[in-house]
Amino acid sequence: MVEGEVYDKVMDAREAVKRFIGDGQELASGNFLHAIPYALIHEIIRQKKRNLTFWLLSAIDEVDLLLAGGCVRRVVTSYTHRAFGLPTELDRALKEGRVEVEDYTNFTLLARFKAGAMGYPFMPVLNGVKWTDIYKVRSFLGKEKFGEVECPFTGEKVLVVPPVNPDVAIVHVQR
Repeated sequence: MVEGEVYDKVMDAREAVKRFIGDGQELASGNFLHAIPYALIHEIIRQKKRNLTFWLLSAIDEVDLLLAGGCVRRVVTSYTHRAFGLPTELDRALKEGRVEVEDYTNFTLLARFKAGAMGYPFMPVLNGVKWTDIYKVRSFLGKEKFGEVECPFTGEKVLVVPPVNPDVAIVHVQR
């Protein structure tokens, strides 16, 4: 391709999932209700992708769908909510041991994404998190969930999170 030349990257969901999403990959979703990439979620299920780790701020419908389809093994999220009283697929999968979940606050998860986007080795977060279950209860990330460094200005300990750079990000866009 010649420098400055524009080429068409548009493809259908089938081709995009086949080309870019493989079993065992880490997948991120930019979403919130109206922006859930349903077409891509459904295509991941149709193509029977397996053992995905799903990173997303709000785990709502897409996580339930991917779990019901047998696609996701691990979920990293800061929010799960269901307006209805019936248990969700995420609840069932947790109780049955089919999924591992790592919880973050909205800020600490966004800090991981920002560190990854900026190429930083870590990102400082609020020390107050240390007194919550978000910090104390760890799943599959273990010691990789949070760390501490010494502040070069005050010498105090600062809580940090490592960067995350998922293999693939899926987003919903308007035409």
